[in-house]
Amino acid sequence: MGAGRRGMLELVGSMLKVGTIGFGGGAALIPVMEKELVGRGTLDERTFGTHTLIANITPGALPVKLGALAGAEAGGWLGSLQSALAVALPGAAATVGLLAGFTAIGAGAMRFVEFAAVGIAAFIIVLLGEFVAKVLRAGGRRLRVYLVVVTASS
Repeated sequence: MGAGRRGMLELVGSMLKVGTIGFGGGAALIPVMEKELVGRGTLDERTFGTHTLIANITPGALPVKLGALAGAEAGGWLGSLQSALAVALPGAAATVGLLAGFTAIGAGAMRFVEFAAVGIAAFIIVLLGEFVAKVLRAGGRRLRVYLVVVTASS
């Protein structure tokens, strides 16, 4: 435990980035979080997988929980608090900003939001596709058989 001051600054910066690009993303942000946490060496793949499982089975916003767990690994309770806030605050600020903008501009603001939503959705879909492909490659033939069985039984 304890990534040092620089490591915590990098982690908080990564979580701010995730919170900014992932406005309302939820589980779709798992590949983004993996890139930021595993790709930068904050967590190893196994720890990230464990944290993702824990975050999925507990109530609350998934990216905030993943940020909090990574922060706890890197900097204890204070790191957990800083990382969770870094993920959550950009979305909260964007919501307040959007509400203020809608009030000031009126119905014309909706067109801007529609265009932005299409771009963000496309970005998240590409990231999810890459993540699913990675999981399938890592799981090999056995995982593919399980997926076929689960899909067929649904």
